Amino acid sequence: RESEKVEKSDESDESDKNKTEERPNNRANITLPLLLNLAIILISEFYFPDQNWAKVRGTNMIISMKLLTALSERVQLVTGLGYILHPATVIYGPWTSIKSYLESYNYENQKLNSIRSGIFILSLDGIKRMMITIFSIVLAVTCFILSNCVTPYLFSDPYLDEDDEEGMRSITGWHLSKMRVSGLLTFGLNWQIWFYAFEVALTFRLGWYYVAFLSNSLSLLSDQNNSNSLFAVCNPFTVEFPTCISSILTNWNRPIAEFLKTYVYYPLYSNFKKKYEKVPENKYFGLTFRNFYPILTFLSTFIVSALFHGGVSSDT
Repeated sequence: RESEKVEKSDESDESDKNKTEERPNNRANITLPLLLNLAIILISEFYFPDQNWAKVRGTNMIISMKLLTALSERVQLVTGLGYILHPATVIYGPWTSIKSYLESYNYENQKLNSIRSGIFILSLDGIKRMMITIFSIVLAVTCFILSNCVTPYLFSDPYLDEDDEEGMRSITGWHLSKMRVSGLLTFGLNWQIWFYAFEVALTFRLGWYYVAFLSNSLSLLSDQNNSNSLFAVCNPFTVEFPTCISSILTNWNRPIAEFLKTYVYYPLYSNFKKKYEKVPENKYFGLTFRNFYPILTFLSTFIVSALFHGGVSSDT
């Protein structure tokens, strides 16, 4: 009996492994559209003015991912255009799957009564969704105020004037400019740079949390957030207090992580696996190139993600 249990467990492990390796199912190949999309993003990064391109970079990334999703899932033209240009998610996001988009219009699958108010159903599920949406909007506004009115002035002085040391103020009372003038920050380390880096990083993260909570509330309002979760887009607590690097990568932007896993990682993994199985098992310096495809898949996925996000300055 114990041997039978061991055999069954081995068979289940192998079946699970085959399931992960045999993704995708019947999706179309989007290699050429992906390369064209990345080329357009690179051209825009180098030849468009920084200020103008920065305003539409996020929206362009959302539209690009939705376009690739629609091409991969082989949806009809009208359905694809409605999915790509959905007003609730086209500007701030988040990326949503075709399934969640179609289910947002299929009210038979929802637990409905006969009373309907707007897009919310007067039921326990509707009340829960409404409370999560309101709380998400409150968190978005809070992060917006903190990132624009509080964190930029934690250590930096709003009005830098070395001649007027009394006018050098910050919220925490740490007059970095005043300390720099008096020579208190010259002990071999430029502490002002470290404090300023912390301030800029915290401001950036709070700015992203604002976009994440706002997009989460919009997806809830449009019935495209099937999880009914407050942290469906980003979990700030996991990002600020991570237990490992992978938790930051997956919880920083969950929809984009799901897109990359479904439409980039799995297709590349299955494609590289088929090609590297034909490589002979010869070891060079202790390495077998036949088992190199998982590393190549990870690197390719990270490169695609970096190109999607952009951030190249045309001044450099």
